[in-house]
Amino acid sequence: MDTQDEKAPEYGPHPKPKPFGPGHLRRAYGKGHLSKGGALDLRREGTQVKTSVLNPDLVVEIRSSKKSNRYWADKLGCCDATISTARRGLSWQHVKTPPKTEHLRRKLDEEVVREIRKSEESCRWWGRKLGVSHSCINDIRRGKTWKHVK
Repeated sequence: MDTQDEKAPEYGPHPKPKPFGPGHLRRAYGKGHLSKGGALDLRREGTQVKTSVLNPDLVVEIRSSKKSNRYWADKLGCCDATISTARRGLSWQHVKTPPKTEHLRRKLDEEVVREIRKSEESCRWWGRKLGVSHSCINDIRRGKTWKHVK
């Protein structure tokens, strides 16, 4: 381009790029691979990953267990984060866990509730005996809690 005879290449207006969005992806991959935001979601789930140390039965056991993430990580030979995300439902979302049927920290049961309702002892006395607050005993007697027990 030292001489004036050589012309600089002419750069004309660029053609407008074609819009690229979920519609293009939908045609290529089908609706099943698009997340709610329209992004392409081709992640493999659960046992489709060959190196996965978890399986659906283990995930259910981990979610219902009181043992720590560290315990499970050591037992299975994976990191804490793997167990944590599976337990919280951030991964293995397709595995449904049955609801908890019993409260793990419960101090009272139906038999004790019936005794409390029949008794003439004070709420404070019952509270000290059972390790709960007197207002908890009061709520039982008034029918605010343990409504299903007659």
